[in-house]
Formats: sequence, C-alpha cells, structure tokens
Amino acid sequence: MSSLAEWACVFAKKQEVLAMIGIAQLAVGLLCCKAGEWLAAKLGQQSDIPEVKPTVRYQDDDAGRRIHIALPRGSGDGNYATVILNSSPGVCMKAVREYADDEGDFVQTGAFVNDEFLIYVPFSALIYPRAGEYGLRLVVSRLDSATVTFAHLGLWTYEFSLPAPSRWDKLAHLAPLIDLCMMVVRAGGGAVPEKVRHLKSWLSERFELTTPEIAGLRDVMKKGRSDDASSLAERTWFRFFTLQAGGLLGLLASIAKSDGDLTAAELSIIRESALSIAIPESDWPSVSEQLGLVLDDPWQTLGVHHGASPTEIKAAYRRRMQEFHPDHYGRVPKEFEELATRLTINVQRAYDRLKVRFAAAGM
Repeated sequence: MSSLAEWACVFAKKQEVLAMIGIAQLAVGLLCCKAGEWLAAKLGQQSDIPEVKPTVRYQDDDAGRRIHIALPRGSGDGNYATVILNSSPGVCMKAVREYADDEGDFVQTGAFVNDEFLIYVPFSALIYPRAGEYGLRLVVSRLDSATVTFAHLGLWTYEFSLPAPSRWDKLAHLAPLIDLCMMVVRAGGGAVPEKVRHLKSWLSERFELTTPEIAGLRDVMKKGRSDDASSLAERTWFRFFTLQAGGLLGLLASIAKSDGDLTAAELSIIRESALSIAIPESDWPSVSEQLGLVLDDPWQTLGVHHGASPTEIKAAYRRRMQEFHPDHYGRVPKEFEELATRLTINVQRAYDRLKVRFAAAGM
C-alpha cells in the first residue's frame, strides 16, 4: 500500500480525533464524500511545506514507555502528531478506556510544543496477545488556522517491542505519584486526616477513579515506599509530565497547606521535588512564593510562647484581631488598610494552625 493510501486509511478511521483538534474542514469533507478519495484530492494539491523527518526515541521505566517525537528545529507552529499502535499489519491495537478512542483503539494525538511531542504509554494499558515486535504508526500534519486546512507532512512506521502482557491496574500506574504525595502527608510523622482527604479527592477527580479503585486507594496510600523525595519526584515526572511542573508542585503544596499548618519538613520535600524536575535552585524562592509556601511561626505571630495553653492562645488571638482588624482604623490611607488586612489574615491563619494542632493532640 502506498504512503498516501496508508495515510488516507489511517485518517479515515481517525476522523473524530482530527475533528477534536479543530480541523473542521477535514470533518466536513469526510461527511461529504469517501474519505480516501477526498483525502487523496486534498493531498494532491501542491503544498509549499516540505516533508519533515521526525526523530523518535523510546525510554522505558518499570511499567511503560515514554515516546519522544522531535521535529527539526524551526519546523514552525501548528504541527500535530497522531500516534497509533498496530497489533498486526493494518490492525489497530486495542487499549483500556483511558488510552483508547471511541472504538477502543490506542490513539494519542496532540500538538507539538517547541517542535516536541511527548506521551507515556503504560504497557498494561495495551491489549495484545504476547511479547514481541509490534508497529507504531506516526502521522504528522500541519494546521493552517487562517484557512482551517491542513497539509500532510508525512507518515512513518517504527518497530515497537512489548513485554509479556499484564493486567491494567490504574492504582499501580499512579503509585509513584501517590507515594510522593504521601511523603508530604506523613512529613510530620503521621497521616494527617485533612491531608489524606485532600489527596483522595484530588486523585478521584483528576483520574476519574471508580468506586472499587477509591476503595483500593487506601491500601496503596498505606504502603508507601522507602525512596527519597528526589527519586520519587523523578519517577513521577517521567510518567506524569503532562501535569506540568506547576501542577505537580501545586498539588504537593495544596496537600501541605490543607490542614492549615505548613511545616519545615513538608517544605523540604517540595523543594527537593522541585529541584529533581529541573526547577533551577535560583528559581526556588520565587516558585515557593507563587505556591504560597511561606513558613512562619504561628506562636510568634500571636505573640505567645511555644508552651502556651489553648486558653492563652485564644486570648492572644482576640487581642491581635482587635489590634490589627482594619475596621478599627476608620479612614486611613489605602496602603495602611491593606497592611492591616494582611496582618489580620496572618493572625487568623496562625490561630487556625494551632487549633488543628491542639485538636490532633486531643486538647
């Protein structure tokens, strides 16, 4: 089969994928006439865009493979990749719901960013009969947003070796991410309930966990690993780079702050994780500030000693609120009002943190 015919066949099957990335003209054309004929006609038109030769690299961890596709530098904007796996020549490989299209076939599509396209494929998410060599089909196209038309840049086929099939287990796939988060949850020596609930809620919503998976999440969270934060962060980043650095660090920060009590141990874990996923150390101060990771002393904020009783702390809280509350200042310049508001917020946060500590201690 010719390259043109293969490309037409692939895109005839994957019309809904291209429609999702905004190639409206392709969708209309597929509805109006035979896909192969329409695509052949479109591709027969002369294009001033030369065919490009992508570079494809594989990198495996213990559960899957990262596929890194790079175009020559300066290839321009608007380039899209569609990756399809074949279980046999001309037959698309099936996959679990999280990695399949509406027909159950493995397909991943998306835009190149800085001439690069990355995906991670868990081996257990693929459905195939045995270990061996399979095929990876890559199609690269370019979208012209002004005319809503696309140009064919090429189709390539690569070998794709797979280990013996295994059963898909979403929680096992999420294990590095869960373990890293649990390091923050347990940073104070025990699992703080507020932090556990926050993590469960985030995982359930983000990864659409089923009821049985949510039930099994408790056991996964209990296990934990002996890896250090750097190793776990690197393993997590390898699989879940689509979270982006800000998303991963934002998750860790939100867990740390979910009980209103940010500790030095939690801050250390998040900092170590940030440096492990290529955040320069010189950028850490600004990153930590953006994440709201400001470590302060709640006792000092309230003006009490560390051995103060709940009664003493409550009295100090009331004094501070009366002292700083902006309502007590009447007409003052705006900058003074803003300062009073910030101080009031700090006092409230400090009091909330100490209340959580006392509640956990049964006081």
